[in-house]
Amino acid sequence: MSKEEKKFVDKEETERKIKSRERIVEIIFRMLSGEKIKENEAANYYEIGPKAINNDFKFIREKLEFFTPDYELSSGPYHTITNKGQIGLTEAVAILKILIGSLAFSKAEIILLKDKFLEVIPTAEKKTLNTMTATTLQDYQSRITEPIMDKFKIILDCIINKKAIIFKYNSSVDTTDHTKERTAVPITIYFSNQHFYVLLYLKEKDTTSVYRLDRFQDINPTGHAVNIPYANRPNEGKMINETFLLNGGNYIHYKFRYKASQHVTLDNVPNSHISKDDDPEQPNITTVEGDLYSQGALLWVMSQGTQVEVLEPESLIKAVKERLKDTLKIYDK
Repeated sequence: MSKEEKKFVDKEETERKIKSRERIVEIIFRMLSGEKIKENEAANYYEIGPKAINNDFKFIREKLEFFTPDYELSSGPYHTITNKGQIGLTEAVAILKILIGSLAFSKAEIILLKDKFLEVIPTAEKKTLNTMTATTLQDYQSRITEPIMDKFKIILDCIINKKAIIFKYNSSVDTTDHTKERTAVPITIYFSNQHFYVLLYLKEKDTTSVYRLDRFQDINPTGHAVNIPYANRPNEGKMINETFLLNGGNYIHYKFRYKASQHVTLDNVPNSHISKDDDPEQPNITTVEGDLYSQGALLWVMSQGTQVEVLEPESLIKAVKERLKDTLKIYDK
């Protein structure tokens, strides 16, 4: 074979390999998009023989097994790429049900989160996940109407980079100036009782305070990193236990007498444990103790009616009496 002939053959071989690579890439992307491909139809489409297309699919299968073990090329009359899934259907449904039940996200965000789960569960389970959540999502109603994930991202970035934020806050207290700009350093973010909360370090006051994430407005990170004193760094698990709907007021140690068995009482009374003063001779009345913020403790006690009796502290007993008097005045008119 002359040099010119060899050069022509080499060029032809190179072009053939390039076409083969382009064809394989195209076939992969077609299957990743959900298309099912039959070998003889693919051979006709790409104008190649049965052996060549069979080698293509064999090559795709080998590379998928080596580089992306979460994906596999299905066998049968039609070829398609299926996702084995990073998590199973059971885990996905369980987590989604918790997220939906929390009412912490807008409807658009819940649908977006569901779509994220569809990307990481097995291909064969996608339809089932849609079916399992369709009715719930159709009737989903949350008090959170504005997207919260954008706020979450800003706060999270500032926590990671220890940067302060300037923000406005829609407080539940009517007398608060909602247009006032505040400056603080986010320390941590946590979820409790249907809402995300942010623990902020207030440098000017050298103290920490908890704010509800969905009430933040006009959040703007500053360019300065701030070191937070060790004493002001939180125990997040402890904070969640001590928060019940409201986390304002003083931090108190309570003692309640609750009209139920120990098991039911511990399930119902937030952050509680059995008191040493509990009387085992009274199985349907349980004395418990624990720690809560005073506003949350008052709210919980008022929601229980005659089911609970406050034994300590005296400040909470006084607050309950005053609240009951105010309630009676409404009906005395």
